[in-house]
This record gives sequence, structure tokens and C-alpha cells, in this order.
Amino acid sequence: MQNELFDHEVEYASTLEKSPDPNVVAKFKEAALLLLDRLARDSTTTVKRERYVEAANVVEEVSDQRAPQLADLLVGCLPGEYSDKLGMHHEFQTLVFLTLS
Repeated sequence: MQNELFDHEVEYASTLEKSPDPNVVAKFKEAALLLLDRLARDSTTTVKRERYVEAANVVEEVSDQRAPQLADLLVGCLPGEYSDKLGMHHEFQTLVFLTLS
């Protein structure tokens, strides 16, 4: 049959097997907290300001192992131009992958 679907298992490399370099995570957290603080200050509504403060709390609490996933989440959720977001994501992921290898 031409239109028959087949199941194919896909295995993704887990970034949770090793923790990223603590120095890289510290730099990420510092930059993320600075960005979230500035976004909170510039917010025009109380609701947005509170959301940025909540996000900053998550950044402070995140474990080193979960920092790469949080970076993905922040890049997807924060305002900004698409190319800027890709640049931020690429820089952090490159640091994480370099330190894991």
C-alpha cells in the first residue's frame, strides 16, 4: 500500500546525562536575570511585570542539568525578533554542547 504509515522509533541524545559546566550555567543565569529584570522594569502592565519576576524566580531555582531546557523555553517565550532569539539560543547551546563534549 502506498499510503501506509510505519512506526519508527527515534532516540534523542539526552543532555541530562551530563551536567553543563557550572560556569556556563552561572553566565546564563546572570544574563537571563538581567534581561528579565529589564523587561520587568519596562513592562507597561502589572501582569507582565509579575510574569517576568516569576520567570526570574524559576531561573534562580533551576538546576544545572535543566538550564539548557530553560534556555530553550526562555528563547521561545520572551519578546524579540526571530533572528535575535535564534542568536541567543545558538550562543547558549554552543557553550553547553562544547562543555559537555
